[in-house]
Amino acid sequence: MDLAVRASLRGWCFVYAGDLTMRNEPPSTFKAYRYQQQRWSCGPANLFRKVLPEILRSDRVSPWKKLHLLYAFFFVRKVVAHLVTFLFYCIVIPACVLV
Repeated sequence: MDLAVRASLRGWCFVYAGDLTMRNEPPSTFKAYRYQQQRWSCGPANLFRKVLPEILRSDRVSPWKKLHLLYAFFFVRKVVAHLVTFLFYCIVIPACVLV
């Protein structure tokens, strides 16, 4: 995430390559899932604290791109992702089991 933020501040463009596949291992227990979520939550918060001044001072990108960078990297990951995870684990999975 740090590399993506810094590349965005330098004005680089990204290309989505949807045909790449990678191995993914879900956490084996709920406790492991909670630890993983804590690591993923603390990382963006620390990165936000670290790079916010750099984002605001950057002259290479427009104010619109700065706003998009803050929204996409930090708001979506910190707010929307957790709401979707809560919805999935607390509502959708139990509803599927009961129905």
